[in-house]
Amino acid sequence: MPGPYNFRSQWKTARNLMLSINSQAAWNTRLADANLTYRQRFDGAAALERIITRRSDIAYAGKGTAFATDGQITGYDTKFGGDEAELSPWLAGYMLAFLMGTDTVTTAEHAPVLASLAGTLTVANATDILTGTLSGVMGDGVTAYSITLGTSGTTDTMANLLNNINVTHSAYGIVATLDGPGKNMTFAAAGGDTGAPTMVGAGLSDALAPGIYTHAFTFDETTRTAVPTSIYVEDTEDLHHVYPDMCLDEVTFTINGAGAIMADLSMAGTGIEIAHNLSSLPAAPAETLLLGSDAALTFGPVGDTASFIGRHMSTTLKLQNQLVVHRAPGGGLYGIFVRKGNPKFSVSTTFAAKDTDDIYGRFSGDTACDYELAVNSGASSQMTISIPQMHLKTAKIGYDGDMVVWQVENDETTNYQAAGVPPISLSVTNNIAAYLVPA
Repeated sequence: MPGPYNFRSQWKTARNLMLSINSQAAWNTRLADANLTYRQRFDGAAALERIITRRSDIAYAGKGTAFATDGQITGYDTKFGGDEAELSPWLAGYMLAFLMGTDTVTTAEHAPVLASLAGTLTVANATDILTGTLSGVMGDGVTAYSITLGTSGTTDTMANLLNNINVTHSAYGIVATLDGPGKNMTFAAAGGDTGAPTMVGAGLSDALAPGIYTHAFTFDETTRTAVPTSIYVEDTEDLHHVYPDMCLDEVTFTINGAGAIMADLSMAGTGIEIAHNLSSLPAAPAETLLLGSDAALTFGPVGDTASFIGRHMSTTLKLQNQLVVHRAPGGGLYGIFVRKGNPKFSVSTTFAAKDTDDIYGRFSGDTACDYELAVNSGASSQMTISIPQMHLKTAKIGYDGDMVVWQVENDETTNYQAAGVPPISLSVTNNIAAYLVPA
C-alpha cells in the first residue's frame, strides 16, 4: 500500500514562462491570453517572488506577552529575478523596449553609393532590397543603358542583380563580382569590349527584406512612469499564474568570445497575482541566437576609432531603471503603478594590451572615446551598442593566462550626452514589427 510519503516530484525544466510584445493599456489589468504568445527559454532556477508585507503588535506593551497577539497583511509586491537566458533577437528587443521605454522601428539601411565602375556597391545584409538605378554606357563606349533596381526576383537583391548583369544583360560588357558574404559587389569591363563601359548609381537605397525590422532604443526621459506588461508562469503542475503590471528594472548583457551572448533580467510589479491556466502553450520557438563571436568592436578617440577585433576580450553591459512601486492612501494592498528613478548604465570591457599603449593613456588623459559594438549573427539577428562620448572611469591591469589585459569600466557619470545625442543607444534587428503596442 502506498505510504503518505509518496508524491510526484516536480522538475524545474518543466516550468514555463510566457511573455508578450504588448504593453498593458491600463495598470492593474492583465493582458489577454491571446497576447501572451512567446514561450521563453529561461534558467529554471529563476523565480517569481511574491512578497507579503505584514504588521503585528509584537513591539507593543499592554498585551500580556512578549509575543505577537495580532497581525494582518498590509501589502503585496511581485519581483522576478535571476532569469538568465541565451540572448535571442526577440528577447533582446523585448528587454530593451520595456526597460528603456522607447521603440523606434525602421526598415531602411544606410544608402549605398556607387560613383563609378571602379566603385563598390555595398549593402548591410545579403538579403536586403535595393532600389534606385544603375546607368552608364555599354562596353562599346557609346550605347546607353539603365538598370532599374528593386524588381522582384530580378534586380531586388544582390544575388539577383549579379545574375541580371552577368547573364541577362551580358551584352552590356560589364562583369559583376559578389563577395562571399554577399554584401559587396564590384564591377569591371568584360574582355573584348571595344570601348570603356561606365556605371553610376542614382537614388540608391537599401532596405531590410520584408518581415525584418530594426528597433532603435534610448532611455525615455519624457516620463517617470515605467511600461507595464504581463507575464505568465507555470511553477508546478498545480501552480499557474498571470502577473500583471510587471516592469523591467534591470538588464545585463555578457559578451564573450564564444557562445551566445548571455542575458539576465529582473522585473518588479505591483503585487497582483492571478491564478490562471493557459489552455495550450506554443512550442518553444526556433531561434538564431546573438553570438559573442559575431561581436565586432570599434573603439578609440572620437573621430579616430579603430577595429578592436582580436583585442576585445569581453564586455558586460548593465542597464537599470531603479524602479519604485508607487503606493498612496486609498490604493489598497497593491501598488498603484511603478515609477522609474534616474536611468543608470555601466560598461565593463576587457582589452588585450599591446606594445604601443592605446588604453591607459586614454584613461589618464580623460580622452573622449567612441565605443561602437555591432553583433551580426544573421539578417534578422543583429544588435548594436553605441556610446559616442565614453570617458574611462577606471583602467586596471590584469592577466588572461600570461597575457596582459586592461580591464576598463565606465558608467552614466563618465559617458556624456553631447549635442543632444544620448549617452547610450542600442538597436536590435529581428522579425518583430513593434514592441510596446498597448493591448
